[in-house]
Amino acid sequence: MNTPRNFTEVVGWREAFTDAARRLDEIRTGSLFNVPHRLLGEPVRALTLADWTLLDQADSPFVTGGQPSVAHASNLVWLLSPNTGLMVYLPGTYGGVYSSG
Repeated sequence: MNTPRNFTEVVGWREAFTDAARRLDEIRTGSLFNVPHRLLGEPVRALTLADWTLLDQADSPFVTGGQPSVAHASNLVWLLSPNTGLMVYLPGTYGGVYSSG
């Protein structure tokens, strides 16, 4: 069995590279224009600083480190769902209320 000497000798490398570049471009474009993404098969919006703060205050392993569980992942998907409409009190914001939706 011959071992490839570099990645150009790997069968299908060009298609895989093209597909990865296309997906990266979609992610970058989507983050600029608020296009929903998919996480665990569900539509999600971009993570905001307020979301990050909520996850940090909740000691989410996605922010603080550690091993996330299925419950952590489902909570993250719920928080970032464009249909959540979560209202949270955040001191220092206008009126102290932040809407995630």
